[in-house]
Amino acid sequence: MDEPFRLILLEHLKRYPLMETSDILKMIFQSVFGPRHFSSVPTLEDIITGIEEELQLQETDDVWTSVCENLGGDFVRVSLRSLSLGWWTVTEMAQAFFASFALSPPMDKATLKIWNDRVNLFLTMNGEGLISRPDSEIDAAIEDLSRHGVRPTHHSEAYRQAYHPHYRVIHRQFIEKIEGMKHESQSHR
Repeated sequence: MDEPFRLILLEHLKRYPLMETSDILKMIFQSVFGPRHFSSVPTLEDIITGIEEELQLQETDDVWTSVCENLGGDFVRVSLRSLSLGWWTVTEMAQAFFASFALSPPMDKATLKIWNDRVNLFLTMNGEGLISRPDSEIDAAIEDLSRHGVRPTHHSEAYRQAYHPHYRVIHRQFIEKIEGMKHESQSHR
């Protein structure tokens, strides 16, 4: 059993109690495959434009409780709030996101096994009552996977409405600057 991922999943469910099966599957996908959710790798200019446009839509009462969220693999979710905190620029975040595509593992036997193990862990936790998702919701998600294969999903409407997620999935090696600046800003208080 993947005990570290189990704890991370429970942490996310505590922070985001309205997570539905699609949100959990999205998290699992991102933990294994990183930002591989685009059909092709966007240009750096497209990424910068996307971040700037999303910043215009971002709620001022952003409910993210963490700037960097552990996904249980080589990737983290980095909130766009990190930009308003001055931890890096739009260009720096875009460069890290762009470079993270190259570090996204291929969809091969080894990574599909990790993905499958994590989905099975979710199903086991749901069966044990540690997670409470309706069987009908899980069955629909499993049927969708069997028809369309392993691929990223969108956040559920409930998740989007409650939590206003605005983030990029970035490889861990690029968050050292964020972590360093976070510690520096806390020491100046």
